[in-house]
Amino acid sequence: MPAGEESFRQERLGTSLVVSPGRLSEGRFAIVDLLEGEAEAKGL
Repeated sequence: MPAGEESFRQERLGTSLVVSPGRLSEGRFAIVDLLEGEAEAKGL
């Protein structure tokens, strides 16, 4: 993996997708509502 590039985890929760560049416990994640097409990010 090139320097400065992070790997992302993706996990589905119902109709939403949680995307995190690390562990969720680090508090950095985005939640994407697949039906509404809206996203909410925290700490990204």
